[in-house]
Amino acid sequence: MRRPHVRHGMENGYVPESVLPDEARESAGRKMLACTYVEEGHFELIEKDIPELLDPRDAIVKVTLGSICTSDLHIKHGSVPRAVPGVTVGHEMVGIVEQTGKSVRKVRPGDRVAVTPPEPR
Repeated sequence: MRRPHVRHGMENGYVPESVLPDEARESAGRKMLACTYVEEGHFELIEKDIPELLDPRDAIVKVTLGSICTSDLHIKHGSVPRAVPGVTVGHEMVGIVEQTGKSVRKVRPGDRVAVTPPEPR
């Protein structure tokens, strides 16, 4: 079974730890709050643009509950050199699918999903 391609915090900083309520998002110009690595030892909720679909396998998920995992803790402690300040963390979550790319067949907008990091190819 092929899963939708989800860009997570470790790669591109696309997945939010938390998002604003629908009403606030519209008035904020499509913004979200994202758990963000700021500096060694420090995460912060920062307002970022809501991501766009970039690949036909992409899915955008509105996060309803996120989790920090061991890889996020390694980032917090400065053990991941490629994790630069500004990267979004929290790539394990549940939420509601908002958009899907043209190649996504297993989920559709409105579906509740669990998101885990993609498997290596």
